[in-house]
Amino acid sequence: AVAAWLKQGVECIANPVDVAPLYARARVLINPLQTGFGVNLKMIEILANDSRAVTTSAGTTGLPSAIRALVNRTDYPVKFAAMIRRELEYPPGSPDRDGRRDLFDTVFGTATLGPLVREMQRLADTKRPGPRDPPQQSVRSSQTSD
Repeated sequence: AVAAWLKQGVECIANPVDVAPLYARARVLINPLQTGFGVNLKMIEILANDSRAVTTSAGTTGLPSAIRALVNRTDYPVKFAAMIRRELEYPPGSPDRDGRRDLFDTVFGTATLGPLVREMQRLADTKRPGPRDPPQQSVRSSQTSD
């Protein structure tokens, strides 16, 4: 199968150190996830790029319905392959569906997530006793009454 892909110009790179340059030159980003729960971080990463994308319903689990509606997805292998072929017909650099980037920025952009990230950083900077720290002993004053 890989030899046939290479003839078609498909390149498979297992476990790349940095995906950003690969995303930048990709014509279609594919997330063939079969199972999962919660928000799929790989899908958020894919949506943050302007490339066209194809995934399964498992790939969009946890995403807001407005974003799911803008993503090419199917759970049927023949349709999945057809979607990839259709997306490859667009010229390189052709952005995905109109409005996806703006909607993504509204839901996952810095204006929305910035306060959360800042609070997480503040909490991480706050020294909390860890398992190797000596236990804090509280000093209680005892008063006796006569």
